[in-house]
Amino acid sequence: MTTISNRVGMSVALCITLLGGWLWGASGTGGLERALQAAELRNDLIAARASLLAARVALYHADFRQVSRYLADARGLADRAGARLERLGWREEAQRLDLTAFAAEIDAAERLAARLARGLRGARVRGPDATTVEEVVGRLAAP
Repeated sequence: MTTISNRVGMSVALCITLLGGWLWGASGTGGLERALQAAELRNDLIAARASLLAARVALYHADFRQVSRYLADARGLADRAGARLERLGWREEAQRLDLTAFAAEIDAAERLAARLARGLRGARVRGPDATTVEEVVGRLAAP
């Protein structure tokens, strides 16, 4: 009888030890998971900013096709960050970031780039002496 009770006792002790080890190991993953999610969100926001900076460089070089592509990339990354914030329930962070205003600014940048492209195309049609880039930008900036 002692061997059976020893075996039962050892099995119970082993189960308690395994359960305790599992609980101890699982207790630290909450903070780790939050840090991972925050890092992924930060990565999306940094990539969106990098796309905006690349759009500025492309605009400087008057490559409007690239400007459009970079702005679309920035919009997609910002949308993904917003969806991630919603999924995680981080409402306070979402309000601080104000990604809807960010998307509105991207829309405004796309409209401005399209107007600038049309203005430069019109200047090229009239000839190289007709209008300079500064004149086109000045006309676009006027209300």
